[in-house]
Amino acid sequence: MLHNQALRLEDKTGLAQDLHDRLGGNLAAAKIELANHAENLYNVSDRLDSCIEEIRRVAHNLMPVSLQSGLKTALEDFTAKFPNVRFHFFGEEKRLEKSTEYIVYCCAAELVNNSLKHSEAKNINVQLVWSEDYVALTVEDDGCGFDEKSVTEGIGFKNIHDRIASCAGKMNVVSSPGKGTETIIEIKTK
Repeated sequence: MLHNQALRLEDKTGLAQDLHDRLGGNLAAAKIELANHAENLYNVSDRLDSCIEEIRRVAHNLMPVSLQSGLKTALEDFTAKFPNVRFHFFGEEKRLEKSTEYIVYCCAAELVNNSLKHSEAKNINVQLVWSEDYVALTVEDDGCGFDEKSVTEGIGFKNIHDRIASCAGKMNVVSSPGKGTETIIEIKTK
């Protein structure tokens, strides 16, 4: 049993697959069985639908299926969920270690979620630049910004720092009140 330890990427992948395939499948089968034998149990059927949908969300959040097709595809899929988030890609995508791709994906998701929750941004741009020696992720918004000297780090931002440090990357945040926020993450690929 893991106590206060982050799940390894392989553990998350296995857990996501088990949740989706085994538990989700069993709940779907139970729903069909109920529908065949108990037409008046609509509330149970609705609850099972809710459980199935929640399992899909948890499995997707643990290891996004689109990440299997690469970081670019995963970020395109993620940003497409939001009407005010645009994705830009430059360079030629190459595959990174799965754990590094997952780290970049999680950082992008956290930064976009922070912008959506806290910045009152009308526009958010997510940019992925692939070069020979590094991959760079930039998340920029036109929101309210903040005074870098007076803001304390929340757990989400601390998680981003920790993730980036785990793959020897670096991060730079530029923000000021009324000017939006730009965060640049750079990770060497060689």
